Amino acid sequence: MGVVVLKRNQVQIGRVGEYLAAAIITELGWHATFVANAPYDLIATRQDRLLRIQVKTTEGARLHKGSLSYQWSLGAGYAKRGVDPDEYEILACVGLDARRAFFMSADQIAGKKNFAASSARRF
Repeated sequence: MGVVVLKRNQVQIGRVGEYLAAAIITELGWHATFVANAPYDLIATRQDRLLRIQVKTTEGARLHKGSLSYQWSLGAGYAKRGVDPDEYEILACVGLDARRAFFMSADQIAGKKNFAASSARRF
């Protein structure tokens, strides 16, 4: 009997990334709450601090320009407009195969539509 490999769709991949980001946020001492119908996916709170977090997920590193890297599409909406810091404070880029995430300020990447990180970086 062979191994059954289930192919995940984009919604499932995104949902798994959101759960992983929420788990990491919780491990860091914050409370994570899932949000629907907003330009962000999670709200993280700790004491009197509140952060809106957008989560982007990729299944794993891919060959790009001769090296393995993780790549995330950051755009929002049909026209894929870039990151807007007025919509959320933090962007979480999740790599499912590594079970890890980058957390960065939306101000740092305002207007960007893509983000890549070398797999050698082992985020």
